[in-house]
This record gives sequence, structure tokens and C-alpha cells, in this order.
Amino acid sequence: MPYKGNVSKNSTITAELSCSSSNSGSALLFITSSDGNGDSKAVAPGGADSVSITPTESGILNVIVDFGSNTDSGVLTVKENGSNIPGSTENIQGDLRWSYSVN
Repeated sequence: MPYKGNVSKNSTITAELSCSSSNSGSALLFITSSDGNGDSKAVAPGGADSVSITPTESGILNVIVDFGSNTDSGVLTVKENGSNIPGSTENIQGDLRWSYSVN
């Protein structure tokens, strides 16, 4: 569970996933925070979508991608108030969880 940095309370955090067209099936994209908020979407092979939340309390924010297969891949980007968070755009393969501190 890589720690990716800090985000601010009451800012809009968006996770965007673009899936490879050769993936075995849809991926599930989740975003959750310690205050109980969350959002999720299924992203089809070759497709792209995003999820967003606005954390209202200090704690942990998680971005989770659950692919159908460990060989499935895509590009994941996390943004705060529309701006890319440094180090939070990567080519990914297989399931993952990125964590952020909410301050």
C-alpha cells in the first residue's frame, strides 16, 4: 500500500483510470476516506472513467483499483482540485491501493 502524499480537507480528490483495451474484463475503481465517504465505478477494457470525493475530516484517503486479472493494466491519475498530485500518475498493472494523508 504505497503512501503517495498529503491532500487537504475539503478539497475535491479525483481518481481517473484509463484501462488497456486488451484487459480481460472491467476494472473496479474506488476512492474512500476516513470520514465514511466514497465513490466507485466499473471501467471497461479500453475505457476511462473517474471517481471523486471531498474528505471533510483528517485521516486516510485510499484509491483502490481491482482488475479482473493481475496482467490487466492501465493508467491511474489522482488529482486535487483539478491539478495532478505530484507522483500520482502511473502506468499500473494488477490490483493496487494508494494511500494519502488528509490534513
